[in-house]
Amino acid sequence: MLINASAQVTFESENYPQPGDNFPLINYFNNPGDDPAFLSDFMDGNNFEIIDKDSLFVDYILDTVFYHNPQDYDTANIFPNATHLMIHGNAEIYIVKTDQQASTIGFAGDIFQMGINLPMPVDSPLQMMEFPTDTETAFSDYAESSNKMPVEDLEHVLPPDYYNNLETYFDSIKVTLSVDINTEVSGECQVTVENMPYAIGGTYDCLQENMRQIQEINVFGRLIITETWVALGEVMQLPMELPIIDTTHNINLWTPSFSYPFVQFETTASHDTVHNVNFHYSEDASIHHSMLSSLDVYPNPASEKVMINTGDFTNEIEYLCIVDESGKIVKKFAVNSKICTFATNDLPGGWYVINALNNNGAIIAKQKLMIIK
Repeated sequence: MLINASAQVTFESENYPQPGDNFPLINYFNNPGDDPAFLSDFMDGNNFEIIDKDSLFVDYILDTVFYHNPQDYDTANIFPNATHLMIHGNAEIYIVKTDQQASTIGFAGDIFQMGINLPMPVDSPLQMMEFPTDTETAFSDYAESSNKMPVEDLEHVLPPDYYNNLETYFDSIKVTLSVDINTEVSGECQVTVENMPYAIGGTYDCLQENMRQIQEINVFGRLIITETWVALGEVMQLPMELPIIDTTHNINLWTPSFSYPFVQFETTASHDTVHNVNFHYSEDASIHHSMLSSLDVYPNPASEKVMINTGDFTNEIEYLCIVDESGKIVKKFAVNSKICTFATNDLPGGWYVINALNNNGAIIAKQKLMIIK
């Protein structure tokens, strides 16, 4: 007698996270271009083996994804239909989940970490997930959003020289955000977990989803004389290049056992080189979710030297990491006192993030930094 046995993996609507859920993660990362890891390092045919990857990655951090009740944060009732809220740093992502799909309907919070709150509803819901999700799932979607503000709102966040140029020619500023997403489930696979810190071991049936997301941010100014909008990057020198375009390619491995992707590989476009791996580990080993505090950084923007006051976190912080826009760690140093300083003369102008990590490698505080040359 010949018996064929097969398993159909399907991600259902009821498997999607609910407000109040938290998902502990281990984020393994390496600096793009430095000793790259390849997808073949993790794969055996259609199977993925997730084991201790210390030899492949520079470091790892512990983090927690937390789904909030959107009404607790949307006090202006800009997103009344939202059912879920995710917070990444200071940025808020408002989501509507139905039995058919989950879609992003807007963004809010201090998106640029400059002390400005920018609620930005999208022009149409941006589809992020389709239910049921199986080997036939494939879709693309695109959405745009924008927010306008008077130039005066930027006086306290821009260096005087830049602000004076702005107010001379423009009376308003408009920030635009566009997101283009493409997702396709390429098939079924199995994931075997061994020797991972905090992890539950075993083998799991999963769906492999290949996802590409392109995000573009641009800033426009309205000319006082003609009342027309022009892209700021085309008419004046700025401390950053505009538009900011971020393209991310992910391989997401879904299993009904977890409401969040079991494993996420951030890869190159050809899905051969791996930059980051997010692994969802045991709920029993969950770290408690807490909002990340901000470091006191001065001056910000900076041109020559930066001073960081670690304040109440001094005894908890093991070291500080300076990360550029590509995710590469450009500086890393131990914390031995409440006040830390470092020179910026060897760093190009642009945006950076200062992460404060404890002795377990978890980020406990952070702050965005602009360097001007």
